[in-house]
Amino acid sequence: MKLFSKITLILILTVYNASTYAGDNPGDKIFGLWLTAEKNAKIQIFKTNNSYYGKILWATDLYEPDGKTLKRDSQNEDAAKRGRTIKNLVLLNHFKFEDDIWTEGTIYDPQNGKTYK
Repeated sequence: MKLFSKITLILILTVYNASTYAGDNPGDKIFGLWLTAEKNAKIQIFKTNNSYYGKILWATDLYEPDGKTLKRDSQNEDAAKRGRTIKNLVLLNHFKFEDDIWTEGTIYDPQNGKTYK
């Protein structure tokens, strides 16, 4: 077998095994980019240490009127967090998927600065 063919076969098997492994946990099906119901933002869902998170990658109103300056989390109840930008802001925090149910976790709403369970 040629070297290129061996490398191609190894890559295919690696991708297949990785996707098969990811399918072992039904909660992992949520991974990826999601458009909000209002279609004004894209949220990336990811997993870290068996918890699921979601962050803003794109939104229709990420920038100040100058079109260059990213908007800040100015409504946050925690004054120390008001300087962080909305872009890449993690909105979904610490969710678990157990027995086909989403548990724990919080959802942060940057429009009003409140966190919900």
